[in-house]
Order: sequence, then structure tokens, then C-alpha cells
Amino acid sequence: MWRAIGSWFHFSHIPANAADNTYYKSAISAIQSAGPGVDPPGPRDIYGELLDNNKEELENWIGSYKSKWPTYGLTLMCDGWIGPTKRAIINFVTYCDTKTFFHKSVDASDKVHNASYILRLIEEVIDQIGEENIVQVVTDNGPQYKLAGQVLMERRPQIVWTPCAAHCIDLILMDIGKICRVQHTVEIAQRITRYIYSHTWVLSLMRKYAGGEILRPGVTRFATNYIALDSLIEKKGALRQMFVNPEWQESRYAQAGAEGSRMEDLVSRQSFWQRANAIVKAIKPLYEVLRVVDSERYP
Repeated sequence: MWRAIGSWFHFSHIPANAADNTYYKSAISAIQSAGPGVDPPGPRDIYGELLDNNKEELENWIGSYKSKWPTYGLTLMCDGWIGPTKRAIINFVTYCDTKTFFHKSVDASDKVHNASYILRLIEEVIDQIGEENIVQVVTDNGPQYKLAGQVLMERRPQIVWTPCAAHCIDLILMDIGKICRVQHTVEIAQRITRYIYSHTWVLSLMRKYAGGEILRPGVTRFATNYIALDSLIEKKGALRQMFVNPEWQESRYAQAGAEGSRMEDLVSRQSFWQRANAIVKAIKPLYEVLRVVDSERYP
């Protein structure tokens, strides 16, 4: 049995951790209970009757939480994003009694995302759900969302508009990232890590001394730059040791005028490490809050 299941996983490209799924274990138990001679469901069954059954079961489960809306009230969350296909999608999600459910999405690619359009979408969803059930609407802190939220509270005083905490903190981090000294320090960190990861021999040497990886700064959310700077600081001693070691000094990468020689100079600068430490120390409280509010785990 094990070999047959293993072959099914391997040749169907099913991730091994799917074996931890509760439904996988219940399926095995059901097969054992059914005994020999029972025909398994085919593709048409799986995407037909069985899919309809699961959809109905899920809707009933969601319905049990909808019945709590009048008692607890709910938060309506609105999130706009641009996907890989460059379509502008606006998602609406509800939160009530520790459970979050997707409500609907709108393809707004051909629309002007001004405050009046955002407000119209939000009010349509409010009317679908029932105004009496909603206590709060959460959106990002973009100017069009902010204006829409303010008008919404004027029209419907019992509903509170709240900007997304994660987005607010991310905007703060972005503004910090625009400070010249911070930007310059991040650029140096990017140069160092980019150089190391662009040369196989240097990367192998770094792993030998550091015993792990350096997280590379991203080009989007500044929080990733904080993580990368913190990672680089953790590897400070190992990097300095690597660059003064004869193994590096005798290599072609360390020759005068070579790019590696310039990286060695950057790593040896105390001023760079002082600025990096100051940035990490200043941003850490914001990052810790961001981790809490932008996580699926509840504090």
C-alpha cells in the first residue's frame, strides 16, 4: 500500500506535505472501510458531484458564521492589488469572530480608481451584506481610499473607517528608506550581497565562514531591507574574517582595482556598520509591529 501511495504522489507531482492533510488521512480511512472491489471516483466525479457536495458543505459552514454577524458585527476589508497579468483586482473580505472569509473580487482594470469609484464598490458590498451587520471598514491608506472612507463615515455614521495598520507602517518604512543616509547604507548592503552572490567562488567562501546565507535586500517593501541589514550585521564578523584570510587575499578577486577589493574596503568601513546598526535599531520596533499586524497568526 505504501509503495502504491508513494507512486501516486511522485508521478502526480503531489507535494509530500500533502500527506499531513486531514482529508488525506480521512480518505485512507474511508478506503480501508470500503474494502476491496469499490471503484474509485473518476475525473468527472471529482469535478462534478463531489465538487458540488464540497461546495455545499463549505457554504453551510460559512453560513453558520454568517448567523453570528448580528451578534458580533463584522469588519469588511478592501484590498486592491495588481496581479501578474497586470489586472487591477479589488478584493473584499469579511472578518467576524476570529474567522476571515473571501466575499468577492472586482476586476477594476478599466476603471479610474478615484474616491467615488472606491466608495461605490464599498457601499455595494455593504448593501449586499447588510449595513446593520458592519461595524468597521478597513482599507489601505492611499489618498483615494482615505477620502472614500471619510465620506463613508459621513453617510453611514455607525460604520467606522480604519486604515490598514500594515500599510501605514509600510508607508512609514518607505519614507525612512528615502532618507539619504539610509538609502546610501542600503545601497552599500545591496552592492556587497549582490557581489557575493554573483561569484560562485566568493559565495562558497562566504558560506564557509558565515555558516549560512545573507538575506538580500529587496526592491519593494522597505521591511525586506531591514531584514537584509540585520542579516548582514549578524554576518559582520564572518565577513571581516573572510576578507582578511589568506584564502581571499591570495585570490584573483582581491587584486588591486578588482571589484572584490572594493567590496573588501566597504566591509572594513566602521562607518558603514555604525549606520547599519543605527538603522536596524531604529526600525526594529516598527518591524516587530508589522510582523504582528501583517501575519495570519493572532497575538
